[in-house]
Amino acid sequence: MELNLYIYSGLGNIIALVDLLREDLSLSPEEVVKIAESEGVEFDQLISILPPESPDVDLSAEIYNADGSIAKNCINGARCLTKFVVDEELIAKNELSVTTLGGLWSLKVHQNGEYSVKFTNPDNLEIKNNLPPETADHKHIISVEGNEIEIGVIDLGNPHAVSFEEMVDGISLRYLGEALQNSDWFPEGVNFGVGKIISSNEIDLRVYERGAGETLACGSGACAAALIAIEDKTIETPVKVNFEKGSIFIDYNIESKEILAKGEAEFIKQINVTIQ
Repeated sequence: MELNLYIYSGLGNIIALVDLLREDLSLSPEEVVKIAESEGVEFDQLISILPPESPDVDLSAEIYNADGSIAKNCINGARCLTKFVVDEELIAKNELSVTTLGGLWSLKVHQNGEYSVKFTNPDNLEIKNNLPPETADHKHIISVEGNEIEIGVIDLGNPHAVSFEEMVDGISLRYLGEALQNSDWFPEGVNFGVGKIISSNEIDLRVYERGAGETLACGSGACAAALIAIEDKTIETPVKVNFEKGSIFIDYNIESKEILAKGEAEFIKQINVTIQ
């Protein structure tokens, strides 16, 4: 099977897009793994762009991690998809609606190379975990390899745990992220973020993503960190979330549960891939 991969970057989070509107193909998790293992191919998430599932939306999308596992949400990928639609002139609109397993994306093109996605916090979803009871401030105290960590937990289509504590010397994000995958705490894995509150409207963040490892940016992780801190009243919306290569701006309406994430997206290259 031959297919074209369109490689984009959402602040360093590498997204591979597959246009299944114009290519008569289908992808399985096993084929996604083969694509990820192809020479010259590297991505954190792969998104298949598909025809709409109903007449009241523009497109649908399927999201995979590099290990072939299915993701229900990908905020950096949503912005990259928006830029792809504009770049390829697939739909002559500046606002799009896209269905995913995690819910509906409302996408918008802004000036200065920025794109946004709006979605509703799917608070009817629950992370399957074995966490201890919440403390008074809605945090959990867990012990990982002998290290006690205070975390907030939220499901945004993808499960997230976020800590705003400084990591113990000698303990890396990768070490903690790997330890949490398939642990007793999170038997189905979790995206683990470590944040630092800079001001009442700004956070520095690093994220270890399940199925991908530590990435340079994580859009849903940015949303998770912002929402947890906003709900705990340690910061106020809107929030600037900083990663190594740029920032995402998160605006959260607590009453309506609507989340808006805005930031840049960049086209990197197009690759032709053959898989057996």
